[in-house]
Amino acid sequence: MCGSYHEAWRRSTITLLGYLTKKEIDGVLHQMTWPPHSPNLNPFEMVWDELDRREKEKQPTSA
Repeated sequence: MCGSYHEAWRRSTITLLGYLTKKEIDGVLHQMTWPPHSPNLNPFEMVWDELDRREKEKQPTSA
């Protein structure tokens, strides 16, 4: 079962990449280039940023 799952995943990936490439060639979409470890794509960084913002909202600004 594991092999067939990976083969299906591989075929789906190839199909999707072909579709996206065609849309880019047709001018329908533009692929954005992101660094591989961009914090913009890291869900953990987004969660920590949100927690930071919420914590700062709770803290008084003056004593």
